[in-house]
Amino acid sequence: FTSLIDRSITEIEIPKSITRIGSGAFNGCNKITGTVIIPENVTRIEQAAFLACSGITELKLSNNLKYIGGNALAETSSLERLVMPASITTFPSTMAARSGFVEFIAKGEASQVGPAAFQSCHNCIKYDFTNCTKVPILNNTNAFNGINADCKIYVPASLYDKWIVATNWAEYADHIVAVGGDSEGLSMTLSSDGTHYRVTGMGTCTDTELIIPSEYNGIPITVLD
Repeated sequence: FTSLIDRSITEIEIPKSITRIGSGAFNGCNKITGTVIIPENVTRIEQAAFLACSGITELKLSNNLKYIGGNALAETSSLERLVMPASITTFPSTMAARSGFVEFIAKGEASQVGPAAFQSCHNCIKYDFTNCTKVPILNNTNAFNGINADCKIYVPASLYDKWIVATNWAEYADHIVAVGGDSEGLSMTLSSDGTHYRVTGMGTCTDTELIIPSEYNGIPITVLD
């Protein structure tokens, strides 16, 4: 397919019958623009499948995807957001290196991040690993080489202490932010009928990442004033 495809194509529609996208299938198709949808039957995207597809702005991955290869999404410089389905737990070497997305979300359990997986993704300001139940293996500190100075790596609050000292992750401790613990010290006002609370101000809370609890003193919080 790599040798047959016309690199000047501007749009692709992948049929639902496809189960695998082979190595380098669309490598260098830099005129493809807009959204590319990977059908739900696709379980494998091989290495360099979309390498240098620099015009793609959105890539909707299959929720049944089991494998993604190295360089598969590298140099997708116009990609705005990258969401990994819960079925993908390993992010291989150079998987999305030199891509343009500003936000990365791992929807499931990330177990391993390969060398240079996100190298030179200079635009990214958010990596979301909050669905993890343990700290993923970070094979090499170069996984995030060139990380944006303002970039945050969001992790579960319960794992924060382990995450910032874990092998190779410690290199990025200043970027790691705990998420999931409710903010304390907010100003609350109980309704006149005693059925709910309103959040009426910051009170003594100094959190920069505000997490509003669902209840206070066992009573639901229903209003933000």
